[in-house]
Amino acid sequence: MNASHKPLERIKKILDFLKEQIEQNPDVEAFTLGSGQLSNFHALLQNSELVQFSFDQIREESKENIKIEFRQSPSGITTVTDGTVHEVMVWFYVADNSKFKEYRNEIARKLEREMSARNFILDSDGFFYPEGVDKKHQLEKDSDRYQLLYFLAKEKEYVATKEISEKLDMPVPRVRKVVDEIRNIVVKKWELPRSVLFESDNVSGYRVTNVNLK
Repeated sequence: MNASHKPLERIKKILDFLKEQIEQNPDVEAFTLGSGQLSNFHALLQNSELVQFSFDQIREESKENIKIEFRQSPSGITTVTDGTVHEVMVWFYVADNSKFKEYRNEIARKLEREMSARNFILDSDGFFYPEGVDKKHQLEKDSDRYQLLYFLAKEKEYVATKEISEKLDMPVPRVRKVVDEIRNIVVKKWELPRSVLFESDNVSGYRVTNVNLK
């Protein structure tokens, strides 16, 4: 994960860490991030003011004393950002385990909604990518993946799996497999939910409404 990720993504990553700590140490309320663990969060913590501000906002809205603090410390952890050396201690405090779970689940739901709203581009060279993202995935234009995605992006409405099979001369099991392959690209390449691209049901088949052809 890189430093450009949005605050919700940063917060969820940190909350996932906290969840593990709580499960391993249910009677402990304060957690300090050690130097070995910090390496997993280095990019997430570079913009500490932004993360701190986000936590403060949600704590104020929830009226719950769940917080994260970044403390300068002579004996703290040394990190290097943009050539500058910073010593920082990251300290977590969870006031109420049940409230923490509600808080974390709400962050996960907000993140899911935010990520599911993404639009994608499929261009004439076969490059496929979310809008605003530099990392692209190239689909061979004669591949089943490109043909299926291009076809559904043009249709916009639900198309029955059998009709997709007939139009693309692709067996029904292969249609379903190609849908899964494209979903896996979305998950692995951009860490987005599997549900972000194809809409499907057992009766109507599949549709894609958030892919723009260029």
